[in-house]
Amino acid sequence: MDAILNMLAPIMPMITYRIYKELRGKDIHFEPFAMQWKIHENVQITREDIVELNSSSGIKERCWKSLKEEVQKLVIDEKFKSIQHDIISAHNVKKLEFGERGIEL
Repeated sequence: MDAILNMLAPIMPMITYRIYKELRGKDIHFEPFAMQWKIHENVQITREDIVELNSSSGIKERCWKSLKEEVQKLVIDEKFKSIQHDIISAHNVKKLEFGERGIEL
């Protein structure tokens, strides 16, 4: 929240000032500008890994299933463990495991 308010402060000075003042008791315009921040520590996942993961879950489309339809079980590589909650939400997965890849509709 702080980083978002910090980034919005130059274009929305009044509202960000008010929200930050309520939350932190300080003027956001005197805080250092957020140059970068990390969402996950030590994530070693590339863009290509995400594309490959999403295309392998494209089985839904090949089986004429709705993208919203629930996946009973999805088994993926261990390297995706740090973003498992995102994968569960994005692919509507009921049970997620790590190991040899596979999908069960």
